[in-house]
Amino acid sequence: MANYSVPGADEFTGTEDRKALPGNEDYRAKVLEIKQQSKPNYEGKIIDVFTIKFDILSFADGAPLEDIDGNKVESRWIWKDVDPTRMGFKQDGTASIARQFFLAANGIADLNAKVPSGDTEELVGREVRLSLIVYLGKNDGKQKNRVVAIKPLGGRRGGGSAEISQSPTNTAPAIDPAYAAAVASLVNGD
Repeated sequence: MANYSVPGADEFTGTEDRKALPGNEDYRAKVLEIKQQSKPNYEGKIIDVFTIKFDILSFADGAPLEDIDGNKVESRWIWKDVDPTRMGFKQDGTASIARQFFLAANGIADLNAKVPSGDTEELVGREVRLSLIVYLGKNDGKQKNRVVAIKPLGGRRGGGSAEISQSPTNTAPAIDPAYAAAVASLVNGD
């Protein structure tokens, strides 16, 4: 049996300060769980979503994780809500995050491919590539990570690029560092 120890509150010197992972990077992540939940969307309307819990294992090229200050990190959990009714493409031609997830979890790189039907439990344990940005939390002002793209494993670490292969019939621009920074700026209300 494994031993554990939980220190008392008086033994802590302060609050845990988890630093964000570097943004504009791709990471290897494992799907830990998928829960169906009802949550408000951006308009405040209650919708059903899949909340996906990922365990970020390493940079996409296999390099060990480091936070934004260069400190080693064993792994990091991150959650992403996806709307299962939005499996298509956005008005700008980019694939929805739900479409990206279900294709990536099934190992399919072609964003125009049919999204396979199946049970979400079958996707638990699979690995994907996540592209993250760093943004400032509205309530606490701390740097945090947000998932902006989900891809199947493969490819390279891309030096901060987060390109998504698109076929000629879907020629939306690739997600690049400048785009990710603009998204972060919008999220932060800058």
